[in-house]
Amino acid sequence: MVLTDVTGVSGRAILKALIAGERDPEQLAGLAVGKARAKIPALIEALDGEFTHHHAFSRRWR
Repeated sequence: MVLTDVTGVSGRAILKALIAGERDPEQLAGLAVGKARAKIPALIEALDGEFTHHHAFSRRWR
């Protein structure tokens, strides 16, 4: 786990961008703020995966 709190500022920004359609790991990791910025290389690696329209749709309703 790279971010200890996905409901923190960085986690929420990344989730919001994923739901909006952003899929580039570098762009997503660039949204990190504060101490999370020191983890950008690990974030890029962690965000290199598959997040589909289905995932985004299911997150909108929670």
